[in-house]
Amino acid sequence: MWHLKAICAVMMICGSHGRIDKTALAVTLAGQFDAATTYYLLNSTPNTYEMNPVLRPAARTPAIFPVMLAANAGEIWMARALARKHHPKIARAVLWVAAGEHIGFG
Repeated sequence: MWHLKAICAVMMICGSHGRIDKTALAVTLAGQFDAATTYYLLNSTPNTYEMNPVLRPAARTPAIFPVMLAANAGEIWMARALARKHHPKIARAVLWVAAGEHIGFG
């Protein structure tokens, strides 16, 4: 249940004017889906391993959830920085590609 609180915290920090950004929510939920499927598959099937060298140390432990949450926060922060630089369409595209990547490879 702790990860739901963390998701809410990320959304409130990254949301603009106290509103929840649906695109950022989609990225965060997709990232947690990716972490959950990776954790489950690595711990339930023998002879499997994580291909991502950054996530590999945490992949077989519950630490994958906050690691993935930090990655999501970085993706959302990058999109917010792009939006502040007058590139809102590119920012939304970055978030949707990140969400699709998490779902596609999750």
